[in-house]
Amino acid sequence: MSDLERQLEEIFAKIDEGPEDVTNSTPRPEELAKIVEGREPSSWRPIPLEGPVEDDAPPSLLAIEGTARHLLYPGSTNSISGESESGKSLLALVAAREVIERGGRVLWLDFEDTVRRFRSRLDSMSVPRELWSSIDYINPAHALWNRKTNASTGAHADFVELLARGSYELAVIDTMTGAMSVEGLDPNIGTEVEAIQRELMGRIVKDTGAAVLVLDHVTKSSDGRGRYAIGSERKLSGITGAAYAIEVTKPWSRALGGAPIHGTALLKITKDRPGYVRGEGSTLSTVASIEVTADPDGGLRLRVVDPRDTVPCPPLDLVTKIVEALRRFPGMSKSALEAEVDVKATTVRVARDWLIDQGAIVVESRGNGNYLTLNETRLRELDLA
Repeated sequence: MSDLERQLEEIFAKIDEGPEDVTNSTPRPEELAKIVEGREPSSWRPIPLEGPVEDDAPPSLLAIEGTARHLLYPGSTNSISGESESGKSLLALVAAREVIERGGRVLWLDFEDTVRRFRSRLDSMSVPRELWSSIDYINPAHALWNRKTNASTGAHADFVELLARGSYELAVIDTMTGAMSVEGLDPNIGTEVEAIQRELMGRIVKDTGAAVLVLDHVTKSSDGRGRYAIGSERKLSGITGAAYAIEVTKPWSRALGGAPIHGTALLKITKDRPGYVRGEGSTLSTVASIEVTADPDGGLRLRVVDPRDTVPCPPLDLVTKIVEALRRFPGMSKSALEAEVDVKATTVRVARDWLIDQGAIVVESRGNGNYLTLNETRLRELDLA
């Protein structure tokens, strides 16, 4: 029998069987046997629940000076978001130096800058040159995944090999927006944010157990900023460790004259899934103060300290102006308050945030904005009424 005759016979046999019942998609036993035989294991298999119960590990990286507290969780994805030049990368370098000085290794994926500038930062922050080799610096420009063919690329093979041979304690992704751009993904689309979290951050955590630190940008306007970085809210919900926002309170710059230049910033927590950073029911949003000193010789010093040791009560006259403004215009936005109080905006922010942390100002989120009202009872308790 020829091939053509055999094919015609199969067609006629199917016609004799009648139309297929399309309402029942369950494979026949013989078809299922073919599917099962030789298939690759998938994630759709039950995971045994027997065995020891393991709690989340407490944060163990990026120490707060003078305390036993740390800010970054191992084996989890953490994030720091802030405006450009707010110190995100510098803070990540403090964590990296901490790791390599105790003999660990760091993976740094730089999607926005160059190796020349990275070397300059290491030098300015006095990271010992003999330890630079403990950092695997990557400047990715090739996508890990081909979205058109839905297949991994040669770069993905390099990435997997990198994770297999590197025993990393810390992996820095600088920045989320840059990583998504290289992959051809849109940060405003939730499913595409989930894709980068699964393919990049999740893979690093799974293969190395490192603390992953993702740096990201925020919107320019503080009113509609919310709790997460620019783009989809999935950026925050996908964080498995802690998420922070960094806010400059006193800008710094390169010291071109004969005297050092000092700057400060506040690190605020926006999510703490394991719960160790907030701990004991603390309601304070500011978990650390950042002190930056730029020296005339090009050196840069950065300290992460307890905010309770460095943030005193703001000047009484400034607090009075803020309270009077909110009494005149209750429910005003943060930017409206800064415009109403005739003082430098960054100074107003420090005093405003102090009042928020003390419970004297209540922040209400409505729609895309944050609106401020006074807690008169708390003001009286603080002798500020």
